[in-house]
Amino acid sequence: MLSRCKTRIGNQLSSYAAILYFQQTYNMTGIMDSFQMNILQSIFNTAASSVSTIDLSSCCRPAHWKKWKR
Repeated sequence: MLSRCKTRIGNQLSSYAAILYFQQTYNMTGIMDSFQMNILQSIFNTAASSVSTIDLSSCCRPAHWKKWKR
């Protein structure tokens, strides 16, 4: 599960909470854009976080990823 959002802190927290929920409930792997995690790290200690980060602009082309619909 991927979160990519470049808005204010409330939206970042909501994305983080959603990723944690899906990781714990459906055993999915959650990934946040590095921009999001940098914002969260400026406020919280995320060292023990189970959410991974990735810089999508430099490593991947998400347009080619399959979208999963439930």
